[in-house]
Amino acid sequence: MCIRDYLRGLDEGHRNVCLVPASAHGTNPASAAMAGMKVVVVKNTAAGDVDLKDLRAKVDKHALNLAALMVRGWL
Repeated sequence: MCIRDYLRGLDEGHRNVCLVPASAHGTNPASAAMAGMKVVVVKNTAAGDVDLKDLRAKVDKHALNLAALMVRGWL
C-alpha cells in the first residue's frame, strides 16, 4: 500500500503491476493483490533463482505500468 500511495503522490497511480517470483511464498502475491496490484509471476530457474531472461521480458512488457518487484536478497 505504501508503494501504491507513493506512486499516486507522483501522479503515477496507473502503475499497478507487481512482479513476483514463482518461488515466492503465497503471502507475497496475496499482499500485492490486496493492495490493488496486478500480480505478474516471474519464472524461476531449475536452481530456484529468478530467471533473468523472463524477468527482463516482463519488465519490458509492463514497463509503463510497473510499480514493484518483490525479490528476496541474501546477505
